[in-house]
Amino acid sequence: MFFWFLDLERLLADKAWLPVERALAESRSRFPQLTVGALETLIYISRRQKQIDAGSLTLPKIARDLGVPYSTLARHTDLLGAGVGGREGLGLLKKKGGQGRVYSIEITPAGMHFLSQIYVALRPSQKENLLTFNSDTGSIPDK
Repeated sequence: MFFWFLDLERLLADKAWLPVERALAESRSRFPQLTVGALETLIYISRRQKQIDAGSLTLPKIARDLGVPYSTLARHTDLLGAGVGGREGLGLLKKKGGQGRVYSIEITPAGMHFLSQIYVALRPSQKENLLTFNSDTGSIPDK
């Protein structure tokens, strides 16, 4: 490691960490079982939903892009989705497929709402610019 040349005390005291702390605290307060890896998976999928819908981004490719084994991606999507093996999921993603195979995945309205809360935790000054997403109806209200 090359940390010997850094002033770690100054680095760790930097206020740039505050939004990250707020975002992680927000996510843990809503979903204590959500890991950083699963949160990364949710963000990655949500930012590439059009590619996934078009079929140009597959689940094995997502696993490779994230640098995790496919089995890890499957566990993340199980947790983020409906759950598996008697464990309740978070309902932030919805898997689409058939015969035990997942062909595609999409973010749910609850997932979009959760990500908007994380965004506001990261960038509080943008709260007024963020459209309010109604997770009950899955719609963005007219201004």
